[in-house]
Amino acid sequence: PGADAAGLARPASEYLPTPPPCVLLVEDDAELRTLLVEELESDGWTVMSERSGEGALRHLEHAVDLLVTDVQLPGIDGVELAALFSERRPELKVVFITGAPAEGLRHLPDSALVVPKPFPARDLLAVVRAELHRGT
Repeated sequence: PGADAAGLARPASEYLPTPPPCVLLVEDDAELRTLLVEELESDGWTVMSERSGEGALRHLEHAVDLLVTDVQLPGIDGVELAALFSERRPELKVVFITGAPAEGLRHLPDSALVVPKPFPARDLLAVVRAELHRGT
């Protein structure tokens, strides 16, 4: 799923059940957040976005299928945010995005999926698709 006969990527809306999975994007850079929301929505995902970990906590009770969070956020950082979400929703899938150098990521779990900044939006879309299909 996700590719046509020529191997070209298809929007999620063409092969996912209705409603599509929900992605919670947490990114403090407003320009990047806006770009990523547009890309994810154009690919057919339902997207909620926040600029901080504190803001993201409002979505703890929502049906979020994937958390995409920057590692370095003011206040509650992405690692702490993922842990808080995972306590309530152990099945929640998480993707970390970060511009931090590798040595600054030692506190991430060994199994963490990390997309280093800068990245083309299509790379994040591919990771989101893969994560949402993993284990299904």
